[in-house]
Amino acid sequence: MQRSKLSSAQVLLESEPQQWYALVICDSQCPIPRFVESTAKDYFRLEFDDVCSSQLGLAPNSTIIEDGLHWAKDKEKLMVACHAGISRSSAMALVIATEAWGLDKAFALLSPREHYPNKLVIRIGASLIGMPELWDRFAIWLEKATGSRWRGGYDFEI
Repeated sequence: MQRSKLSSAQVLLESEPQQWYALVICDSQCPIPRFVESTAKDYFRLEFDDVCSSQLGLAPNSTIIEDGLHWAKDKEKLMVACHAGISRSSAMALVIATEAWGLDKAFALLSPREHYPNKLVIRIGASLIGMPELWDRFAIWLEKATGSRWRGGYDFEI
């Protein structure tokens, strides 16, 4: 039997127990991982699926994103995690970091090889923090990251 790979969130929390706040994004009806409950200083669970349309699954919405922003406010040593750590968590972390540090420092967190932020979370978050330039900057970042032209259009309403 092959041992499962530890997530970077689990490695961080277990190497520095009770030091980090954890904002954990779970799919609908998915429990918080046990290691979070036992190793995080405190944690908060957001529940939404990794979808980019309000018409699919349990989509992120203003209330959910605002709850996460409110809980994360002024937290030092904050870790944001989701199942794969690619889309939902990178988007939420980008919105939180933009509000706290500004665009340049927030975008320095992203790696095109590791992250593909959820567009709906970015769109909602930009509106909630009153920084429409986050959406514009994200479109430029995504174009560079993917090498393709993206115009930011969606088939949904927020």
